[in-house]
Amino acid sequence: GLGNTFNPTRSLTNVESVEVLKGPATGLYGIVSAGGVINLIEKKPEFNEKHKVGVELGQWDSYAVSIDSTNAITDNLAY
Repeated sequence: GLGNTFNPTRSLTNVESVEVLKGPATGLYGIVSAGGVINLIEKKPEFNEKHKVGVELGQWDSYAVSIDSTNAITDNLAY
């Protein structure tokens, strides 16, 4: 993060989808949302075993490696 609460940087690693609301739909979130609302929907743990490895290469020698994994731990608990 940037260290300020007004405009924090957010990683999209654990985000499943992004919703952008504007106009009358923002009324659900109160009067301060008149300019619009960005709703980040986070991934939920699943009981089916899934694993995904990603590699990204970019300009100026930038790169990223990501691992996304989900599975059941018990009948009622998943990661």
